[in-house]
Amino acid sequence: MVTLSISAILPGFASAESNENIPVSDTNTVLVEDITGVEYEVDVEEELGLDLAEDIEMTATEISDEEVVVSTEVENEDTSIDTELFVNSESGEITLSGHIELENGEIITQHFDVVLQEIDGTDFIATLIDQDTGESYQLNTIDAQASVLPAVIIGVVAKHGIKYAIKKFGKKLIVKSIKSSKAVLNTFAKAAVKAAKSKVSKFNVSNKHLKNAGGNFSKFNTTDKSQIRNWVKEGLNSKNASYSLNPEVEKKNARLSFVVIANLGKVIGTKGQKKIKIVVGWDGEIWTAYPIN
Repeated sequence: MVTLSISAILPGFASAESNENIPVSDTNTVLVEDITGVEYEVDVEEELGLDLAEDIEMTATEISDEEVVVSTEVENEDTSIDTELFVNSESGEITLSGHIELENGEIITQHFDVVLQEIDGTDFIATLIDQDTGESYQLNTIDAQASVLPAVIIGVVAKHGIKYAIKKFGKKLIVKSIKSSKAVLNTFAKAAVKAAKSKVSKFNVSNKHLKNAGGNFSKFNTTDKSQIRNWVKEGLNSKNASYSLNPEVEKKNARLSFVVIANLGKVIGTKGQKKIKIVVGWDGEIWTAYPIN
């Protein structure tokens, strides 16, 4: 078991008690003991890319090569927060739990499932799903203005805890987290398709895919781009459409995206194909579409 104790900083909170069992050389550097018993220094701000202002106490415990638990304790005059982020990089399970004790003694408890959609360095876009209510909230550190946070727990823990997990496990957490549950996969795929339906008119049809383009790149049995967009719309609305995770997500650690395949019941391809394959990003952006057998 490897235990990493971090004296990190978060705006708006007073200093928390330090862990006396961990030798700390300064507020941003700690000593870590790995499996072999070798100690080495970690600069928290440099390691996690943080620019912090006040002390909090964060510990990361490596249960195994695939599992890590990040715990955080924060206290100020009005609030006490105790949180825990669990990550299993093999199964894809990522959960966030926390307790907030307010000044009046009221305790708020929340539990979330976390699904990663996009990773850029250690920044990310994720959806947090309340295990009790089913409500979902987006956490976006790529574009911080886009985040919708349900409570202070998320602001305190999720951002830094998930960044630590990304630093440790990499982009594979995208595909692992979405494949952790078939229900989650279906939910996100359907949400992506729903968003894509409103973006069909913006889909850029490549000239080389038109009937008159010639060569191997010619795909559709028409020169009318509006007709192709109509076929894409039909495919997205088809009752026989199937949804699956885009294999490129797993092969190339790409952004979260899905493949939609639908039989339109008529020839749409230059080789007599009747099916259409549409690749849709998690945000509804249509990446590509073309006929298949």
